[in-house]
Amino acid sequence: MGHAATLGSRPGLSRMRRMSMLIVAATTALTALTPLTLAATASAVARPARLMALPGTSSDGGSLMSDGLRYVAYTSANGIEVLDTKTGGRAAIASPSCPGVPGQPAGEDAPIGLSRGEIIMSCPATHSLRVTELATPGLSREVSYAPAPGITSAQSAAGTQWARFPSCQYAGAGNVSCDAEQLFSLSSGTPYPSTIRPQAAAYADLDSTTLMQPLCAPIKLKQARLEGGGAYERVEGVEGPWLLLRSLGAPASRNVPRLLAWRCGRSRPIDLGTLAGRPQIGAGIVTWQDTNGFIHAENLSTTKHSRWKLHRASWVVVHTASTIFAAQAGTARAVYSASIRQLGRASYSGPAPAVVAPPEGTATS
Repeated sequence: MGHAATLGSRPGLSRMRRMSMLIVAATTALTALTPLTLAATASAVARPARLMALPGTSSDGGSLMSDGLRYVAYTSANGIEVLDTKTGGRAAIASPSCPGVPGQPAGEDAPIGLSRGEIIMSCPATHSLRVTELATPGLSREVSYAPAPGITSAQSAAGTQWARFPSCQYAGAGNVSCDAEQLFSLSSGTPYPSTIRPQAAAYADLDSTTLMQPLCAPIKLKQARLEGGGAYERVEGVEGPWLLLRSLGAPASRNVPRLLAWRCGRSRPIDLGTLAGRPQIGAGIVTWQDTNGFIHAENLSTTKHSRWKLHRASWVVVHTASTIFAAQAGTARAVYSASIRQLGRASYSGPAPAVVAPPEGTATS
């Protein structure tokens, strides 16, 4: 039986929840799927649906992405597979010819963003971006940009207004410095005129024409910096009235990042537990993986919560308003999904913004 922090309780306190524990055996064939084993349930916890393998094979778990509301996309043998979880529709977007470069498959574009009904693919060899409307897959536009020397597509991200390309240089002890990142407008290809750095009272929203947006009162970050050798805090996602925060500050954390949910107007955040990988917020729901390998989904309005246990690995976890998706990070054999309608009707104020994600690894400054 696991323990997790109760939504609405004081940060750091644990909540007693009898969870439904689900175990999926590793599968090498696309259709081979081990049913999930239920361990325990309680009225305070929503009974999870089974995680099932989707058609098609994901070549890289990192290609799994979602807008947090309606669409999810991942790489398959047919190209970029896009699911519309509102209508049940499915479409394959063929990647246009893109010359191969180190770190990128030859002849394929890399999907770097999915936001507000658009998917953004990058061809780093030609310094071009393709923006495709998911409601009309045949409708797309090309955007060219001129990166500074050394800028690569590694750890790139995109919203509907900006695409981000950091140039990560390795320093001593394998630390990573990404101060040389650049952002380009998806409407004109022009670069953002300054460098984005962590701020105590603002965050970068790739769906905003102005990019930088203020945090709502009274939220301020005491250690606004990239991950490093000491305490740090960084914004992982924003969807009014909630903010997701990764924090490594309290001595009791034992150098393990924790996921905090902070509601506008409240004096302090809610501790959701340990955090591994990237969390997502959308449609009023938060999904993430903890350091013990459990995958979580929680409705912030109703506090209903479900969790799943897959074979121990690092997972990419995303969701829409109705479904959670998971793919093993790195080389993945399948993408799994399950309904999260048991969490209740989600509430949200609008499309989820695309927050600039700091690169994985340790920053030197």
